[in-house]
Amino acid sequence: MSCLTMGCGDTDDLVYLHRAFQKTPEIKMLPSQFLLIFLTTVPCLISGDIQFTECPKNSGKSVNLTIPPNGVTGIRSHDWPNSMTGFYGKLLFGTCGFDIKGTSNQTVAAFFTNAHFYYSTPSLDGSVDTNDRNFVHTMNGGEISFEARGAFVDSTMCYWWGFEAIVGAYDNENMCPFESDAVVEVDDSAPRVIASQWYFDDDSATLPQRKCQWTFAPKAGYKLKIAFSVFIINATDESVRLYEDAHPVFNLGSSEELPSRVFYTEKNFPFHSFPGCRQRFSTRCQTRPQCAADVLPFYNKNLSINFESSDKFVTNQYENGNVDIKASYVDLVSLRSKNTVRFINDSADSVLFSSASLKYRFSSVTFTLSKELSSKKLQLYVISTEDSIDIDTVLIMDGDLSHAVSAISNYDLLNNATVTGPITSTTGNITVLLAYASPVRYSAAMFLKVYDDSRDCSDADSVFSAPPHGDTLQTTYTVESQNSKLLVCPITILSLPGSFGDAMNFGINDIQGTDKSVKVLPGTDHNANPFYEVSKSTLNLWGPTSLYGEIFTILLPVETILNFSISKTQIPRDAISIDYYVHKMGIFMTPNYPNGGCSKEGLTSRSLKVIDYGSADNTFKAKFEVFGNLSPSSSLHVLANKKVVLNATSETKLQSSYDTGYASVVSFEYSGPESEKGFFIRYELIPSPKSSHLSISAVLELNMTVSNLIV
Repeated sequence: MSCLTMGCGDTDDLVYLHRAFQKTPEIKMLPSQFLLIFLTTVPCLISGDIQFTECPKNSGKSVNLTIPPNGVTGIRSHDWPNSMTGFYGKLLFGTCGFDIKGTSNQTVAAFFTNAHFYYSTPSLDGSVDTNDRNFVHTMNGGEISFEARGAFVDSTMCYWWGFEAIVGAYDNENMCPFESDAVVEVDDSAPRVIASQWYFDDDSATLPQRKCQWTFAPKAGYKLKIAFSVFIINATDESVRLYEDAHPVFNLGSSEELPSRVFYTEKNFPFHSFPGCRQRFSTRCQTRPQCAADVLPFYNKNLSINFESSDKFVTNQYENGNVDIKASYVDLVSLRSKNTVRFINDSADSVLFSSASLKYRFSSVTFTLSKELSSKKLQLYVISTEDSIDIDTVLIMDGDLSHAVSAISNYDLLNNATVTGPITSTTGNITVLLAYASPVRYSAAMFLKVYDDSRDCSDADSVFSAPPHGDTLQTTYTVESQNSKLLVCPITILSLPGSFGDAMNFGINDIQGTDKSVKVLPGTDHNANPFYEVSKSTLNLWGPTSLYGEIFTILLPVETILNFSISKTQIPRDAISIDYYVHKMGIFMTPNYPNGGCSKEGLTSRSLKVIDYGSADNTFKAKFEVFGNLSPSSSLHVLANKKVVLNATSETKLQSSYDTGYASVVSFEYSGPESEKGFFIRYELIPSPKSSHLSISAVLELNMTVSNLIV
């Protein structure tokens, strides 16, 4: 929970909070009313009358506490308010637990006011996260015994992990906790906590009727703030009323929403919601590496900045020590000398952009639609990478450096999804500026495309990316194509460049809603030769297919529901072969089709050897087509057993199709420069007439050498 320091206000204001039951509900339900409230005049560290016991560091055992009759105390994790966990979620100071008992056979209850941790008890394991405001986080019983556990976060970052709770002893479950007949003055060092009841388990709806009332006044010179951490009313015969002096602030029954979670007493204006500022800029600061920047863009000549705590858990990589915030500013107009402009001239054009191409801090590139595309929309997507925790910080602006109408950093867009966006420009320009370069230059990845309603069905939810975590992770999506004007709807699949031999494994699992074919194409040109087409009737012929490249397009007939899976298939540099099952249809391709690679001195070679080991006479044949061209330095050989079916160079005039004839082994062999645009082969494997099925294994051999090419 986040709280703000209060300013001066009227000193004679009183707040009355009244809760009433008229009858007991006759059916069992979730707790009939959840109500947990904080009243405070200072930042949210509960102290004053309530004495807190903190887990001792490195004690190796739990703390034993005995609560006196009707007594109240507080408990906290060790090193409060710092995180009790460090790297990889390990507890920094050993065991942190409590064994709490009451006296005179009283029941003990613990209300967690600020907590985020896992725990173990003698009977069960659980977790507490007070950011979840759908119920009161509490423990009840004759005894309370729990021990905090580590976070088990499988990464180098740390989440804030800790707890603070108010513990009390009581006789009657529905007696009103912390109720007082007298007016309670809320001191600036002693915030108060109240709750509708002690007991909040699932059968608490059976509690007998009860009326509760609390009355508070602020300390002299302060304004009183009341914050409802949890507020839920389910029963129809209950109500909650709040008064300021004699003025009703609200009177709510079941199914009614609280007008605000935070109220202030103020003369001539009973309450208002926070924030009360006329203008407010909010940013979500996510987990950062030790050195990084969060970029806040403003478009004012004069600026005043206030830093306020968030009601979400802070997730810093290093939790211990003081929080250090530094602010600096730069005039964007002064950075125009470091800016380059790239025009996008066709709706089929797209860019997979890396911040690594921005060599200097505050260097930038502006992507601009040409005049011919002035009626179209330019969009940018942020792509998650393996190093998304420690990557460059870039500022993404709608506009150019002279006139940007909005801006956001890539960190503010990153989440658990592999693709976030789109950011759709309203100006026809998108500028990407390097605000902070990570020490090891892990680059940020972005994808820019043109939304053209003459070829695109949706301006969102149409770009997907293979997960960046190698072949250990596969992601499955289901998409539906809907459009009243077009016959086909495109979706874009991205495969970020990785280590050598990094391919995308793409498989279509199901097609519904159409008997027409779905096309899988390289790049974003809808008129390009498709890798393959597949329909309901041919779905069983195509298994997961390894495709090389970075950008792919899937064309779906309208009203089609497509389920597909994508993953990364990595071939290590020191490996020369991989065995895998081959379906009847498949693709063999050069690694950089159709755009070519960056290296001008790299040679690559690969071969695909297909062997039938299960048919009656161990023979089959392959029919195949070649799409693309060879460079003067490349060659392609296709062999059936030892017979040469195709021996192609750049001078060879390729046929429309080839047939290997029946053989026990078919081999595709290629060598050439990495820079060439290359080709792909679409093949079909046909069993021998003596066999009704194929049982085929294949070996893909991959080699790479780097040498000076003589062209």
